[in-house]
Amino acid sequence: MVQCERCMNLGDVPKERYADGERPPPKHLPEKGPWSPETSTLMTSRPNWPESGQLEFRDVIMRYRHDTETVLNGLSFNIKAGEKIGIVGRTGAGKSTLALCISRIAELDSGQILIDGVDIAEQRLHEVRSRITVIPQDATMFTGTLRFNLDPEGVCDDDEIIALLRRAELGDILDGDPKGLEQAIKENGQNLSSGERQLVCICRAILRKSRLVLLDEATANIDIVTEERIQRLITEEFKDATMITIAHRLQTIIASDRVMVLSFGRIAEFDSPAALQADPESDFSKLCEELEKE
Repeated sequence: MVQCERCMNLGDVPKERYADGERPPPKHLPEKGPWSPETSTLMTSRPNWPESGQLEFRDVIMRYRHDTETVLNGLSFNIKAGEKIGIVGRTGAGKSTLALCISRIAELDSGQILIDGVDIAEQRLHEVRSRITVIPQDATMFTGTLRFNLDPEGVCDDDEIIALLRRAELGDILDGDPKGLEQAIKENGQNLSSGERQLVCICRAILRKSRLVLLDEATANIDIVTEERIQRLITEEFKDATMITIAHRLQTIIASDRVMVLSFGRIAEFDSPAALQADPESDFSKLCEELEKE
């Protein structure tokens, strides 16, 4: 009966706040309006949103459950279109939580997140998530063809995909199988190395052509040589996109335009890497020293 009780409790787990009225909207939003499918006009009024990729947090407060402490505490910042931002901090500082909030996997207690002036909390989930790209730490691969893993929606032509794979130095995968893009990929990409899986996922993200890209420690599980290949590819292909990179390795974010140091859900520092390194008392400098010792 204990097992039955646990199964029944799953039915009480709160679901995502879809815009179809399945759950009531947050307190600061109306009961009707943006949460109703027929009133959603973002796709028709701004089909290319986000046009530039500007991101703004306004006094964001977030906790995972109502009975736990806040993880983000009044977080406010503005990222310009096309900026490359690195985010660092100790374990539990709120780095990955920030990415979860942007993709609305976690909802806010209060505050706003705006992308190109649009409050994402007022839009339907699938619209928000289809317009941004998240590259996670663990590469996600599907059982199917290589082409399906790169372009699940089938919107890109073969020549574009092949050219991208060549630039990503993945030509060996294409040339090693006579089927080319139609070669089979096993479950979880078992017939590819970890570095190849991550490169395929990044190529998939590039083909989406999003203006806002989040990398959540995407190179944490691969070797330094493969990471350098990935960084070259990212620098070239995402040069016009706004990029937020969450990382532990210093070399992953040292070339960023600005670095944000989080501490207990607040911004401790937010400046260029050179300016932060120039101050030996800055949190960023101390993190760099710790990483060098490791």
